[in-house]
Amino acid sequence: MSLYQRKRPDGTLLSPYWYTEFEDEGKPVRKSTEVLIGTKSPKALERSKDKARKQEALIRQQYFKEKTEVAENVNGSAEIAFSTWAERFLELAAQEYKQKPNTVAFFTDRVNALLRFRQLKDTLLSKIDQVLIDDYRLWRAGTTKVIGIRRANGKKTETADTFRPVSITTINRDLATLRLMLNKAREQGKYKVVAVQIRLNLKAEKKRERLISYEEEKAYFAAAPSLLQDFMIIGIETGMRPDSEICAMQWEDVHFQRGVIIVPDGKTENARREIPMTKLARGVLVRRHKGAGKPDRGPVFDRDGETVPYSAIDTMHDRTLAKLGLEDEHRFRIYDLRHSALTRMNLSGMDTFTLMKIAGHASIKTTERYVKVPGDHMRQAVTQLDQYNEHARKAAEARAKAKAAKQAS
Repeated sequence: MSLYQRKRPDGTLLSPYWYTEFEDEGKPVRKSTEVLIGTKSPKALERSKDKARKQEALIRQQYFKEKTEVAENVNGSAEIAFSTWAERFLELAAQEYKQKPNTVAFFTDRVNALLRFRQLKDTLLSKIDQVLIDDYRLWRAGTTKVIGIRRANGKKTETADTFRPVSITTINRDLATLRLMLNKAREQGKYKVVAVQIRLNLKAEKKRERLISYEEEKAYFAAAPSLLQDFMIIGIETGMRPDSEICAMQWEDVHFQRGVIIVPDGKTENARREIPMTKLARGVLVRRHKGAGKPDRGPVFDRDGETVPYSAIDTMHDRTLAKLGLEDEHRFRIYDLRHSALTRMNLSGMDTFTLMKIAGHASIKTTERYVKVPGDHMRQAVTQLDQYNEHARKAAEARAKAKAAKQAS
């Protein structure tokens, strides 16, 4: 066995990990040790290499163990290309999730991303190995995020390149879909499927969700164009999903007399709900309704009679953040409006069950993942605990003194 670094012709690293190579029946097998190459100093390089050496024997042992298991358990013998299986997988997904169109759309997007990598597209399922998966990981990290543009009916009809690199979360979703595809093919027992371990880079995922403070909100609204201001106010006051719900809002779903916004459709049955308007949200909707001539139907956020695409909102958001001069670590996403809205509702004293209904979640556990507790709120809670404890101790001391005085008398 030997360790090596994967490099480009110019000498730069092609992969940040140490690789190991060993033979299987005279054929070379190459695997990533998933140990990062230390590049800060010679000592860091040697330490990383020592760590990678410890992984080599384990990797080789696991490889031959999996090979034996596959030889014993594979029922099928037919070869199938990844591109062919991708078509069949999407047909199966359409049947299995026919009541969940958004899930089908998710798998379609992920599979299409996988098919864009030609080396994977043209490979047999039995030939997909760790090196190919690592190559996909590196290739995907160099691509940019493409988003769907929604039209008047709320559906995606076009795509637009944001020219922003895809996130590690997106790459993980692609690889999780690939893992599911291989497992599904193996379950059918008709095809030769390689036993390859697809690990997700969960540690490297950024926990991007964050709360928007009231100070940030004020500065942002002062810099944002009027349409974006209205969009963001609806988001942070209602907790609605920005792309699939706020962009898709129609005037027939806004009921001023009852004071509610109806979300008629969504990713799950629970997404169909009524959301009471806050004073601020109602004020925005009343003003936009009057300005549009009080229409009975049509998009709330419109441009020439058509729904303003989410890509346009996203572009306005980026320009506003740039105008504020915010560094990357201080930027927030449009979707953080939803996290902030639900957290504010929770901190205001709203019970969890009501919060779940407003959010359109199927379970309280999902809602709990959205709600954050800011540090100043925790500090305030501890201050209140100090005051409570101090009051309780003084009361206990007074009771003790009263009891002692009574016994003395």
